Amino acid sequence: QQTIASRPLQIKWYPDPILKQPCFPISTFDEHLEKLAVDMLSAMYDDGGVGLAAPQVGINVQLLVMNPTNEEEFVLINPEIVHKSSEVTIDREGCLSFPDLSPLIKKNKSIISTLTNSFSPQNNDSLDQLDKLLS
Repeated sequence: QQTIASRPLQIKWYPDPILKQPCFPISTFDEHLEKLAVDMLSAMYDDGGVGLAAPQVGINVQLLVMNPTNEEEFVLINPEIVHKSSEVTIDREGCLSFPDLSPLIKKNKSIISTLTNSFSPQNNDSLDQLDKLLS
């Protein structure tokens, strides 16, 4: 498992090879992970994003932070999609690792996932906003 370092986080841009590397599940839930999540939220806000995955800051672990409605922050640890709706939507999508691009993306309208959210296990959470970041 990759060590979670304490250094200023910088967004990695495509074609940085780290963006194509596999991500490892998180098994240690401690103050270092909490600090990483807080630092990722800061980096996300600094760059005007609504979501950010750990590989986008050079750390290949299964961690995603987001605030899709600008009302509630989510810290998603080891998310796994277990069901996708058959209904799809098409919408413009941006990505901090692909600056200046916002193509039309076809995605599932909703998903059901298993994850650890904010350091406590949650199963089968339906997060309609999560599809905007994972689809």
